[in-house]
Amino acid sequence: MGTRKTTAERIADTKYQIEQYEKQLKTLVKKQNEKDRKERTHRLCERGGAVEKLLPGLIRLTPEQFDNFVQKVLLTPYTKQILDELAPPPAESADEETAQDGATTADSEKDTAIPQAEQKAAESPQRAATTAAQTVGNDAGKTG
Repeated sequence: MGTRKTTAERIADTKYQIEQYEKQLKTLVKKQNEKDRKERTHRLCERGGAVEKLLPGLIRLTPEQFDNFVQKVLLTPYTKQILDELAPPPAESADEETAQDGATTADSEKDTAIPQAEQKAAESPQRAATTAAQTVGNDAGKTG
């Protein structure tokens, strides 16, 4: 028959196990954070490269000019609408929706609505060019 541990010994063993688990947890969290950081860096480099490939002139911009460009081009209701169509945001509960500055889903949808003509123009760049040319032609034919 083996010797039974006293309560004090069992407490000490349990505390030691807890310390070991906490070290393991800390190591796992550190590895996960490093993995997440590397994935984010890779994603940013890929996407930044894709943007520079499409718009090579961005290379000439200073960081401040680039930030200004991004804000003017990307922070529009239309851009948000496109993003939401491509990758819908996660569903929120009704309480959370109204808690955000008192806005409701209907309010945010109203903010992102765009005129129908603008939407058609975005669907077809050729149509947009034709529509713009026709508008300019119609305005030129009008006299004071």
